[in-house]
Amino acid sequence: MKLKIACVFVALMPVSVAAAAEEWPTFDFRAGGYIATFNSDIRINDSGGIRGTDTDIEDVLDVDEGLSKFRLDAKWRFQPRHALEFSYYDVSRDGRRNIDRELTIGDETYLIGTNIKSKFDFSVYKFSYAYSFYQTEKTDLSVSLGLHAIDFGLEVKGEILNVPVNRETRDLVLPLPVLGINYTRHLGGRFSIGVEVDLFAIEYDDYKGNLWDANLTLDVDISERFGAYLGYNYVGMGIESEDEDLLGELDYEYGAFTLGVRMKF
Repeated sequence: MKLKIACVFVALMPVSVAAAAEEWPTFDFRAGGYIATFNSDIRINDSGGIRGTDTDIEDVLDVDEGLSKFRLDAKWRFQPRHALEFSYYDVSRDGRRNIDRELTIGDETYLIGTNIKSKFDFSVYKFSYAYSFYQTEKTDLSVSLGLHAIDFGLEVKGEILNVPVNRETRDLVLPLPVLGINYTRHLGGRFSIGVEVDLFAIEYDDYKGNLWDANLTLDVDISERFGAYLGYNYVGMGIESEDEDLLGELDYEYGAFTLGVRMKF
């Protein structure tokens, strides 16, 4: 078993703490939408391990390059320096195209001229624990340890002259543990900023992969309990697997502008 975690910078951070002059909110909820643009490549080998076709799904299968979706984030600070965090978002997409080259996806080969209808379900659940090692009235700096549970589903159906000819489906849940760092700063008045970065790289049995998730937000307080936020989220992920549920490679990258409302108390 070989395990590599690409977050060694966390160990180099200062461990000094400062007493907070004011309590931070116990509960913090964010709900909103995002507009994302994608760049995705996939390769699914057959059940015998024979290499499938490397496929740019936006270009070759005409899967949506951009879409609007919903995102939910929640934080419970159960002690002044200790918190539990949860996030959920869904980036499922679909496409349809008459292909102009032969494709092998899993155990199926799709001939030139086949009309392919594809659907990619991709939901992310994030659970983490965060510890604030530096906290003042205006600044909170914490490290986190958590899990990204990625629920991935693939369905590719082929038709020739409206007659079904091929169908490939795959379903896989990938639990990826991650280390992160979170920074929040009150700018004065009604404004504050937040920076959150999660990183992970692993080689373990049948899996090899990496994950980079960075989220930047600007918050505006409308009242003591309610506000709004504007942000940008970048996610990059690469996975190679010999597990029978995937047997291939998935590279996924997107950038998204986020906008929503915030409630805290």
